[in-house]
Amino acid sequence: MDVITDAAYLFRRSRDETRKADEARARGDAVCVIAAHNELALRYKVRALSLSSGAVPCIDATGRRSA
Repeated sequence: MDVITDAAYLFRRSRDETRKADEARARGDAVCVIAAHNELALRYKVRALSLSSGAVPCIDATGRRSA
């Protein structure tokens, strides 16, 4: 996959996770479930932005570089 396709996929996954968080909130799910979906949405969005800009490599919580 090329960078444009990868970024579009990651943006789509971010929107999906945001939707899942909203649905979990509406169902009254546990706060940790909602937080997990929100965190995944943010991670996907950061990766997508990183890929689309090409300027900054994404670094995960362990400090390792990831593509």
